[in-house]
Amino acid sequence: MNYSQALEKQDKPQLRTPSHNSIITLQRFWALISRWRQNYTGRRQLKQLDHSQLKDIGISRSEALSEANKPFWRR
Repeated sequence: MNYSQALEKQDKPQLRTPSHNSIITLQRFWALISRWRQNYTGRRQLKQLDHSQLKDIGISRSEALSEANKPFWRR
């Protein structure tokens, strides 16, 4: 390959299809973000339940607050 051919090749955009691994990585990342959002939403709602609602689901106020005060990324 001569110099002008090399320059021509550099100027053309290289279109790549995503690899299987990158697709799997994106799917896992999206699943992680989804789980974090569920944790955040569920814990926020848990803080808002009153005593009778907590009793209905079988947990105490202290258990609810303990769970609700966890960071969203923690299980």
